[in-house]
Amino acid sequence: MNFQHQAKSFSVLLEGIDLKVFQAAPYCKKYLGHLLGHRNYYLDMYVAVLEKLLMQCHKPVAEICVIDTGAGNGVLSLFASYCGFKSVLLNEIDPHFVEAARQLSHQLQIPINAYFTGDLIDCQDAIRQWQPDAIIGTDMIEHIYDPFLFFNAIRNINPKMASVFTTGSNPANPFKVYRLKQLQKKDEWEGGQPADILLFGHESHPAYFIWRKKLIREYADSLSEADTKMLALGTRGRKWTDIQPIVDTYLQNGNEPVADHSNNTCHPITGSWTERLLPFSFYRDIYTRNGFELKIDPGFYNVHKKGLKAMFRKALNRSARIFGIRIAPFIFLSGGRK
Repeated sequence: MNFQHQAKSFSVLLEGIDLKVFQAAPYCKKYLGHLLGHRNYYLDMYVAVLEKLLMQCHKPVAEICVIDTGAGNGVLSLFASYCGFKSVLLNEIDPHFVEAARQLSHQLQIPINAYFTGDLIDCQDAIRQWQPDAIIGTDMIEHIYDPFLFFNAIRNINPKMASVFTTGSNPANPFKVYRLKQLQKKDEWEGGQPADILLFGHESHPAYFIWRKKLIREYADSLSEADTKMLALGTRGRKWTDIQPIVDTYLQNGNEPVADHSNNTCHPITGSWTERLLPFSFYRDIYTRNGFELKIDPGFYNVHKKGLKAMFRKALNRSARIFGIRIAPFIFLSGGRK
């Protein structure tokens, strides 16, 4: 299967999308506009995802049922369907994005076989009925609250599942690490607004530290200011369902929590991490525990823009042959049965 050839004609289809008639939530529409504006770069990424998936599946495209999880507007799902996969299942936790994907499927007249709204962990029983062979996802694995439960769900769906994920949270690239840590610090100590960055999200939020502190104060108003602050600091990287029992334990026996990381932080209600940075050893451990082998490959820079930036990025892509993951803007995580 020549996915690169398919990408060229699919790009023409995407170019014909009229955002003015695309009825979706503002953030979904803004995100789709971003994808369309950089469609050739994202299609390069999607081609690489599907090529790596074929190497893991050892099956013809027409015999593979694939799940696109954290699918957003569904462009990767639609591309997989366009390329002739047997079945394409779309999984997305945000119902606004699910509806946007339905509309896009209708507008492009490319079918998605099934839509699953919610966390993959919660949808695993329904998805299992389709007997999927593979799972893919771009820029989503770094946001998953509990990767161990996530990969356990993948194993439960199919213990021989092939998988390919991309993440921009590359712990080997020092420049990327510095930039992402700045984003994490901002979310933790200052909060954020949709105007901060192009793909920020639907709504603004207060500093996560202040948010946790408020939740703890409302739950246990007998705590002193110092104790409330200590608990808010020690529960960094936890969502409220896990913070509450920690507060109960402190009230019962005085055990003080300690955050087990210095910079990663997550949304106190949803648990969505801010571009979570994890060492490769963490990913290898998760894959191994669930019976999968992991291969990590470097991603590439966008060379579709004109001018000096494109020339510089082409040079970076060539340098990746020497420096590999250390200069990659993102990485591929490819998994398969041992």
